Amino acid sequence: MDQTGSGTAIGVAVIYPMLIVVIVALNAVISASRTEHSLQAAADRAARSASLCCELVDDARDTARRSLSADFLQCVNDAAEESEIDFFDVSGSRMLPTPIPKDASDKGEPKVERLRVPPAGTVQVHVTCTLSAGAWGRMFAGPAGVQRHAVGQAIVDPYRSRLIPVQ
Repeated sequence: MDQTGSGTAIGVAVIYPMLIVVIVALNAVISASRTEHSLQAAADRAARSASLCCELVDDARDTARRSLSADFLQCVNDAAEESEIDFFDVSGSRMLPTPIPKDASDKGEPKVERLRVPPAGTVQVHVTCTLSAGAWGRMFAGPAGVQRHAVGQAIVDPYRSRLIPVQ
């Protein structure tokens, strides 16, 4: 019996399926890391936009949520609405922003007190994303409902409200 070429057949029968499994596993890992990276980048961008934009906490939160909505995260939940935005002073303790006094000159509807962004410190944006099974890659359907969490942090710009004259 001639056994020429039988080693090639055995190699093809054993090595190629293993190679395909390795390629599928690598695709799933790359897709998962891409999802993690985009979630972290979205949290960082939202924190930076909140630290630069506004004097009022509500406006800063809206800006951060708009930034998260603009990112194309593959979340099952609404990551923009479920995100938490916290402000910390320079010592690291959580700040409760100072309220803006009500406008006494307005005799119409009562003004709602709005909170100011602290003049210094940091802003943190906590984003939780619930992934669908398709977020793990096309060839590998990972577990649905896995939650990933990212924290973006930025320094509050103390000069964000200053107007610089253009010469």
